[in-house]
Amino acid sequence: MKKALVVLGIVLAVFVVWVFGSDEEDTATRTPTAPSAAQAKPTPTKRPRPTTTPQAAPSPAAPAAYSENPAECFDDETFDTARQICIFDGDAKALDKELAKYTDQLFPSGDDFDAASELDESLTDADAEVSADETDLITYTVRSDTLSRPQAPKLSDAAMRSLQRDRETQAKMWDFFTSLVPLEERRDISQFVVFTDGPDNLLAWVMPDENDENLTVLGVDIQDIDAPGELTSTLIHEFGHMLTLSTSQGRYLSENGRCHYYRSEDWCSLKNAYITAFVDQFWPADFMAEWEDTQVDDPAETEDLVYQFYETYADEFVSDYAATNADEDIAESWMEFVLKPKPRGSSVADQKVKFFYDYPELVSLRQQLASRAISRLRHGE
Repeated sequence: MKKALVVLGIVLAVFVVWVFGSDEEDTATRTPTAPSAAQAKPTPTKRPRPTTTPQAAPSPAAPAAYSENPAECFDDETFDTARQICIFDGDAKALDKELAKYTDQLFPSGDDFDAASELDESLTDADAEVSADETDLITYTVRSDTLSRPQAPKLSDAAMRSLQRDRETQAKMWDFFTSLVPLEERRDISQFVVFTDGPDNLLAWVMPDENDENLTVLGVDIQDIDAPGELTSTLIHEFGHMLTLSTSQGRYLSENGRCHYYRSEDWCSLKNAYITAFVDQFWPADFMAEWEDTQVDDPAETEDLVYQFYETYADEFVSDYAATNADEDIAESWMEFVLKPKPRGSSVADQKVKFFYDYPELVSLRQQLASRAISRLRHGE
């Protein structure tokens, strides 16, 4: 047993000397080995990801509103410091003279529009029944002059997505409208919808806000805005609907509500409303009854019958589209009132335009709208 322990002790002593020998002995007795390829050229590693949460890319800044400076104004214009635009500043006579220069731009097809004309296609009634082919690209909440809270649905079509992302053009569309219509006249607009149904179809519409019937939604087709004159006349037409079919001019009825004056769908005019006086003067009972006979179940047949109705009474309407119904008649007549010199004739169509001159507040509003329209066309916004 003791012999075995001695032998074990000797073996352990030799092992310790071999492992823990001096450096000199280790250096003298060991042959260094060449490094491996991996050791000679270490494998590069990827840069470590930051430990902090990366910041999301900032959204593109909203394009600045269109603006001008005083140096750009013509001699007969003043500078609106609030909206930063030039506005024509002339009396009624000068205004009419200037408007006459832009008739071809504002009314490119003349006074009468056939069923295929762009203006006829682009104007719709106050309810603005949406076409099956219409795509809402983006909806903005409106606060005074500012667009906010864009709501954009997911779209599968690449071309539609491209239009949806074109925020610069969308801002220009809104800017054009706000430079045309003073803020105090459009405070009821709650939403701005950018839509399209393809080029050369419906250009714009207005409809009540489904969440608040006292407010209005404005829609404009992003593919139909290349002609400033037509855009101007269409927006003035739509503003005519806002003016004459608002809740300050009438009220919405309950399902079985009775209307004592002019009724448009579920909206009923008040006694002193503009459209009440307009219908009393230009749409007497027998005339209205004859028009009602054109309203049949087949839309195509209705369109044909309305056009026949227009042809029968062509001197009573400023355009064929005006014969669609009393809503469109007053809106088309309003558009001509704002954007054409005062008519000198005595036809019923002329009388419809002159109708608005009986209201001093509308004459004053015309001065504002037409002055802005002139400057927008001059400056080519």
